[in-house]
Amino acid sequence: MAPELDHLAPSTVRGVVTTLQLALGKGFGKGKISYPSNTEVEDDPRCYTAEEVQKVVEAASGQYSVLFKLAAETGARAGELYALTVGDVLFERSVLRINKSMYRQKVGSPKTPNATRWINVKPYVVEMLKGHLNGRSDGLVFRSTRGTPLINSTVLNKHLHPLLRKLGLERGGMHGFRHHRVSTLVMSGTPMVVIKKWIGHGSEEMVNRYTHLRPDFMRDELARVPDFAMQSRPKTVEIAHFDPQVAAVA
Repeated sequence: MAPELDHLAPSTVRGVVTTLQLALGKGFGKGKISYPSNTEVEDDPRCYTAEEVQKVVEAASGQYSVLFKLAAETGARAGELYALTVGDVLFERSVLRINKSMYRQKVGSPKTPNATRWINVKPYVVEMLKGHLNGRSDGLVFRSTRGTPLINSTVLNKHLHPLLRKLGLERGGMHGFRHHRVSTLVMSGTPMVVIKKWIGHGSEEMVNRYTHLRPDFMRDELARVPDFAMQSRPKTVEIAHFDPQVAAVA
């Protein structure tokens, strides 16, 4: 499949191929087109809560605990995390550089022009990465036991999904961490311009699609809204006492 189509969902790719075949008036032949699997390109509305992220991170082992926590702390896409190199971590400045993406163990350009960006992280995230790298100064931050790039379907099928089942949590993908991060930033009152820079989206509409407001947040926001009944309470009208003698004189 052409690299420029790698970021698209399987259904979208099939639609593009069908349109091309109709336009050309011929088919490409069985087995000529390689479609991405549903587990490799995610369009997952799942949003992990802070409690779920903590459970997953604590239950995960080895580099996957670091991977899942970093996904939740940055909101970076899975392919961006798989392509992250040690040189992309600016330890002194507590910043991650996102300028590439991994798909099927091949490095390519980020999903969109806005996806090339810098992500600020907290000092404890930097310390976590230092501990994970254990002195290593080059290569991929996350890699298989053979030293090869991670494959998203493998991460899901062998690590994240079994972990979610074990914890009794609803199934979700790596994108659930991204939804979690955006929602957390929105509920924290982070300026939209900052959110868009960190997440790598150019439109507020896309940020809104990633936002899932927690019930307790909505409840707290409601508590700040003045009661309508207090504002619209009818004014008390004083009624003069009727005095028969005064009325007779009048």
